[in-house]
Formats: sequence, structure tokens, C-alpha cells
Amino acid sequence: DTETPLKPAASAEVKRASLDDYISHATPFGPIAMDEILDAAIYRDLYDSDNRLHDEIIQRRPSFIVGRRGSGKTALMRVPLLDPTKLLVEFNSSDLFAQVLACVEALERSGGRVFTNQIGDVWEGIVWTGLCLATLKSVDLQDMPLSEVRSVQRYVGGYGDSTALTVDKVAAEHCRKIGEAATLRGLTTIGLQVTSGGVELAAARAACQTLLDRAGRQPLVLIDSMEDLHSE
Repeated sequence: DTETPLKPAASAEVKRASLDDYISHATPFGPIAMDEILDAAIYRDLYDSDNRLHDEIIQRRPSFIVGRRGSGKTALMRVPLLDPTKLLVEFNSSDLFAQVLACVEALERSGGRVFTNQIGDVWEGIVWTGLCLATLKSVDLQDMPLSEVRSVQRYVGGYGDSTALTVDKVAAEHCRKIGEAATLRGLTTIGLQVTSGGVELAAARAACQTLLDRAGRQPLVLIDSMEDLHSE
């Protein structure tokens, strides 16, 4: 299963009605698990940023956040949703790591040893593919350079209908493309050379970066719920 992306902010009437789905006599402060909240507007309503702990953590910009389940780790990581200049892209960690592992195994079968920089190329491709999709879904593209918009649209369109895709779906498809290319041609198509919709990711990345710069949006990538991973 793939994670459902956060929905765009809704009207005040819809938000008020939707809060009933999260607040009840049993859960007067909302659900204990942040992954139950899929609507960005609901998150903005429920998250309390007017407290000392929030201010201290934001100012320190910690490298690691550790806490028990339900202590607010994911809620804190989603703070960029409160800032309209940020573009938050979330991946499902357990699915994503399994897909990357399968991708690396396919590369090993086709060409032998896989080095760290090649695995880094795989991750770079996944992140930028997700950012391309998020840009189409969440950035106002009116008055943007048409050539860049079309480049990103064509690239994402190679994975399917952008309105129905999620970042997890395009990540899985991106890994599948690399695995297929490795089987057919060896270690020749790993990162930015992956082609989708007739557009190389390198070109789509450059176009996506231009659109984000023009829109004044800073992309942030979140790979959460590491507790879902199990080591043998």
C-alpha cells in the first residue's frame, strides 16, 4: 500500500466539519498518531506552535529527534506545512527502503558490485521524481515558463496521471525503471539519466528547480516512521 498525500487546504466550512473526524470525547486533543491526519488544513488547525518547546526545537534545528510513539516527532517534522514558502514531500519509509533494496539487488545482478555513489544516484532520482510530482500538485504554475512546465509534466506523465499519482507510487515506478534498465543494459541508467515521458530526469530536475525558484518555494523531503523498518 502507498501513503495518501496530504490534501490541499480546504474551505473554513469543510475544515470545521472535518475536525469532527479527529476530535471526539475519546480523543479530545486529536489522534495520537500524526499519520492519521492526511489533510494539511486539519494539521494547521490541530498543531499548536505557540509554545516554548516548539520554539526551542525550531531554533536549534536538531539533527536527530527521538521520542516514543505519539510524542509528536512527526507533528514537528510537518511544521513546514505552516509555512506557505515551503514544499513538503513525504515518502513512506518502509515501502521506499524495500523498493531501493530491490533496485540495488537488480543492479548487482546485472553488473556485479554496486558502489555508494551509485546508490546515491538512485536516491537522488527518487527525491527529484517526487519533487517533480509535488511541484505539479502544489505549486501555482500560472505565468510560469511554459517550456519548464511542459518538461516536468511530460516527465511525470510518463509514470501516469499526475492527479492520481502519489510520491510513493512514482518512487516505486522509478525504482522499477532502474531495475528494468539494469537487466537490459547493465549499469547505464541509474540516476538523472532515467527517462520518463521522453524527458531525462536531469532536464526535469532543472525545470523543476526553475519553477520552485520562481514560485519562491523551498522543497523539504521527509522520510518518516523509521520504526516501521525491521533489521534481521
